[in-house]
Amino acid sequence: MQAGPDLDAEVARKVLEVVVIMDTASGNYQLRDVANKRFIAVHPYSTDTATAHELLRDFKNKGCTFQINAPTEEESQWSVAISHPQIGGINFGAKGESLPHAICQAILQFNSLFKLRKTS
Repeated sequence: MQAGPDLDAEVARKVLEVVVIMDTASGNYQLRDVANKRFIAVHPYSTDTATAHELLRDFKNKGCTFQINAPTEEESQWSVAISHPQIGGINFGAKGESLPHAICQAILQFNSLFKLRKTS
C-alpha cells in the first residue's frame, strides 16, 4: 500500500483500533473524538517521521524491538523489522519508500499476525 491517507486510515483502524470514517464532502478520513464531540483528522503516520515514531514508541513500551535499515546503494528502500519476546524472536519486516512508510507497513504486518494487548 502506498504511503498516504489510505495507509494512515488502515493503521488507525487495525493498529490503534479506532473508528475511522470518510467525510463524503471532503474525501478525508476522520476519527470521532467522542469526549469532545467532534471529528479530527487521521494522523499522517505513513508520511511524517515524528508521527511514525509515536507508533514505534507505543510498540516499544509493549516490549517490541526494532531493526531499522536505511537505503543503500544496493537497496533503495527503508526496511523495518519488528520482534517481540512472546513470539520467540521472529521478525516481521517490511520495506517502504520512506522511513514512516516502512514503519507503518511493518507495524501493520506485525499487528495482523500478533496482536498485543492494549495497555491501560
